[in-house]
Amino acid sequence: MVGSLVREHTQQAGERAEGVILVRNNDDVPRDIVVHQVDYLFQADGSNEFAEAGSTPRSNADWIRFSPNQTLVPARSTAQVYYSVQVPAQAELQGSYWSLLMVEARPLPATEPTPSIRRGVQLNTVVRYGVQIITDIGGGQGTALTFASSALQPIDGKPTLVLDIENSGDLQLRPTVWIDIFDQDGARVDRVESPTTSRLLPGCSARYLLDVSHLAPGLYNGLVIADGGDDRVFGTDYSLDLRR
Repeated sequence: MVGSLVREHTQQAGERAEGVILVRNNDDVPRDIVVHQVDYLFQADGSNEFAEAGSTPRSNADWIRFSPNQTLVPARSTAQVYYSVQVPAQAELQGSYWSLLMVEARPLPATEPTPSIRRGVQLNTVVRYGVQIITDIGGGQGTALTFASSALQPIDGKPTLVLDIENSGDLQLRPTVWIDIFDQDGARVDRVESPTTSRLLPGCSARYLLDVSHLAPGLYNGLVIADGGDDRVFGTDYSLDLRR
């Protein structure tokens, strides 16, 4: 693939957007590729769901047309896959909608095994890329983040606050997550920010890690903040027991 695996279009009801996906063949032989659609959801536990196109609540798969769905890419060359997104003229559409165009290289033809490997197993590698096409319509009717779970756990031997946060609104967000830490007298001790700044789509969740191993042993109070980047921030209290 050439370029980003995420294509974003800000549109209104009834509007059309177009784009091009470049597929590069780095092999010394031509490669046949096929393109198809799927819906996609992901969760904080690392699970991914690749569902039938158009089957999830915020899928835009039915709005997308693409061509070709199969083509031969010459050796050391690129091919183009054109797509368009036609949003229905429905005023009630608000927020983020998305699906994936899966670009898959078909396996090379099997070669005749040599006598030394004739009794073995030959493996063919299948390369597949998912290009996420996101449609943002309006500003969304609700920006909301939900703290699904939280726990203090050892990660690589270090005490770490593990937060699972779900996007329970209708617009994609890139939350910035941190915890302000206070001692038992209410004095602010530190702020720890999660390095995770991934895109969080509606109905999906992500895991954020806050390393608190540098704090001295003791009891602390924390205010966890998730800032979605707009005028709304979301917070929850948390007690940290770092007595060893």
